[in-house]
Amino acid sequence: MAYKQALISNTLYLLNICSSSHLNVMKEEEEEEEEEEEEEEEEEEEEEEEEEEQQQQQQQQQQQQHKNNNNNSNNIATTTTTTTTTTTTTTTTTTTTTTTNPSTLL
Repeated sequence: MAYKQALISNTLYLLNICSSSHLNVMKEEEEEEEEEEEEEEEEEEEEEEEEEEQQQQQQQQQQQQHKNNNNNSNNIATTTTTTTTTTTTTTTTTTTTTTTNPSTLL
């Protein structure tokens, strides 16, 4: 009889340990999810701030261009265009060589 009680007591003890461990794991997973959500929110906020800054820069550039165009309206065409982008730019250079025969110039 004492053996059965000890076995039951040990089993309950082990079940308690398992349930506590499971709860700890669940808490850790929940904390990790919350941290990930916070990081995503911070990234979204940073992206929004960057977009706002770019819009402000573009507005300032447009205002400056408008001022420049107004200041140079005395028959002088001046165009100032500044574009800020976050894209990859590929530049292609084409070289054309023209050879003129000197005898055809005479």
